[in-house]
Amino acid sequence: MLAAALSLATLQASAAVIDFNGLAHDGVLIEVNPLAYGGFLFSNSVDKQEALGVWGRNEVQQADPGKAAVYVNFAGATTTMTRAGGGVFDFFAIDLADVYNEGTSSTIRFTFTQQGGGTQMENVTLDQLVGLQTFVFNKTALTSVAWGSADGTGGWNQFDNIVVDPATVPEPATLALLGLALTGLGFLRRKA
Repeated sequence: MLAAALSLATLQASAAVIDFNGLAHDGVLIEVNPLAYGGFLFSNSVDKQEALGVWGRNEVQQADPGKAAVYVNFAGATTTMTRAGGGVFDFFAIDLADVYNEGTSSTIRFTFTQQGGGTQMENVTLDQLVGLQTFVFNKTALTSVAWGSADGTGGWNQFDNIVVDPATVPEPATLALLGLALTGLGFLRRKA
């Protein structure tokens, strides 16, 4: 029964949120390209360390005040996210802001590469708001996600709070196994 309960607990793992808060610092900025964080690799198409960075936790440009969001330092650049060591993942949501956290509007194009090689594209537009805005995608079985400016916009951005691998619902066979185990435990307890 304990094995069945552990199986169920493993299958119902909650979604992981990559919040980059471990990169919070008191300086003005740090450069982090490429960045390995939360079991994922983030790299920018501009192959320079300064292509991705993190504003200081108390800088007005920091879209997640007191914490950390990662910014893209080059217009027209593409940031790509993959699972460290390869593998498939689900991409549920991401928070975005403009690079200087001033409420500048821009359009960001996301490209989702699925297991097996198919791709989907989706554009999102940052409203003229200061701070992070949440965009929900709910894409599954991906090998990578890439984002950058859409045609005609600068597209510099900050990203944070990426929700990956949302909770899964256990299969009926797993629930049946757990039910049998609990029934067996009930009989043993009653017999004792």
